[in-house]
Amino acid sequence: MGKTSIYLSTKAMAYREIEPCARELGMKILILDPKSYRWNDKLEQKFKTFGIADDELEKIKYEIEDYQAIVILKSKKYYGAPEIAPHFAKFDLDPESIHYMRSTNAAKHPVWGDLDATIPPEKMNFLYWIRLDVLDEGNEPALEE
Repeated sequence: MGKTSIYLSTKAMAYREIEPCARELGMKILILDPKSYRWNDKLEQKFKTFGIADDELEKIKYEIEDYQAIVILKSKKYYGAPEIAPHFAKFDLDPESIHYMRSTNAAKHPVWGDLDATIPPEKMNFLYWIRLDVLDEGNEPALEE
C-alpha cells in the first residue's frame, strides 16, 4: 500500500538547486544538517570519505549546530571565493561567505597545504563550506528538524 500524501524532502530540493551551480565548476557537494549528522561516527566517516582533515571536524560541528545546515564543496582545482560566488549568482552569494577548509592532504603538507606541488593533481582536494538556510514563504526555517 502506498503513502497517503506527497512527501517532499527539503534537503533533496536543496541538492537539486545547489548541485548544478557546483557542477559548473566541476565540484561535488555534500549538505550537512544537524538531523542527519549529530556528534557521532557518521559525521566523522563522511569527513573521511569527502577528504576533510580531522582538525576541521570541531569547527564544522559548531557550524552545523549554529545553522540549519552547511554545504561542503569539493574540487580538484583551487578556486578563490570570488571565482566561486558567480556560479551561485541565483542565490546572490557574497564571496566572503565562502569558507576554505583543509583537506587530509593539507595536514600532510604543513607549509603549502593543499597547494603543495608534491601532491599529485589527481589527489588534490580543495574544500569550501557555505551556510545553508532553507526558508518557507514566511522566511521561517523550513529544513526538517
